[in-house]
Amino acid sequence: MVIANETDILNVVKKWKLPKNYLLFLKNFSPLNVYFQGLNLYGASELIKRQEGYSFNPITNQTIDEWPKNFVVIADSGSDPYCIDVNNVNENDVPVYLSVHGTGEWKFELYSESFLKFLKEITRN
Repeated sequence: MVIANETDILNVVKKWKLPKNYLLFLKNFSPLNVYFQGLNLYGASELIKRQEGYSFNPITNQTIDEWPKNFVVIADSGSDPYCIDVNNVNENDVPVYLSVHGTGEWKFELYSESFLKFLKEITRN
């Protein structure tokens, strides 16, 4: 874990209005690349790029219409995205959703009631 580069944080903040708890995590405990028991948790330096293939097609340089505009992928497990809904911030935190990749459509299910609980859950497993 490393303290995030200020430029990376500024780029992320320009792109999304993130909940306070998640932003603090990115700023202060931002992993360069954490692969923990099959889960790849993104840091500030790669958060924007990791949206590729989910909300953004880098080949056509276009957004992907099927992707919910308010969902930000924060981690993945075998390409199954863990996302936060930036329109659903509640008291400085946000729920985390999971969807299965490769099923033909995105169906998101609640994985954790908050980002803080998500961190506790992934470190417990």
